[in-house]
Amino acid sequence: MNNLSVFDLDETLFKTSAKVHVLKDGKIKRKLNNQEFNSYIPQEGETFDFLEFTSADLFLKTSIPIRPMIGRLREKIRQGNQIRILTARKDFDKKEIFLKALKVHGINPNHIHVDRAGNIPGPSHKSKEIFFKKYFNIKKFKVIEFFDDHEENLKAFKGLSDLTQSKLKAFLVRDGLSISY
Repeated sequence: MNNLSVFDLDETLFKTSAKVHVLKDGKIKRKLNNQEFNSYIPQEGETFDFLEFTSADLFLKTSIPIRPMIGRLREKIRQGNQIRILTARKDFDKKEIFLKALKVHGINPNHIHVDRAGNIPGPSHKSKEIFFKKYFNIKKFKVIEFFDDHEENLKAFKGLSDLTQSKLKAFLVRDGLSISY
């Protein structure tokens, strides 16, 4: 029985500059980073444009690795853990450019699988719950650990503990440090 380590992408493995555009009447009303978006409640008539979050070129050019967390991910690979990156993003427009960005920052894409919860409508913690349940059914893991910067996602993960025999460990990531949650 081995372990599964799941890492969020934005503000967990990388500092990112992509913004969600809040649109009203076809005009940009404001721009939100991923943390602001996580708690933003849209006003009547507002819609979202996620174009920056699907741009692999923007990710490659502007994302800054959070070195302690990249190191943690690489350590988990060395320990033989199965690795998943679970992002609230939708599909990137250029998969190969995104994979190149991972390689540039020392993450071998052959050792990970990227799941994109943004392809599922709804708040990120609800979309990520769907993936957590899938992980529980992949095979029996002794431990499943989850690293994320958003507390709602961590609460959702821990709230599913009765659905698995695996020991669940959640870690809140702040400023490159992961704190048991």
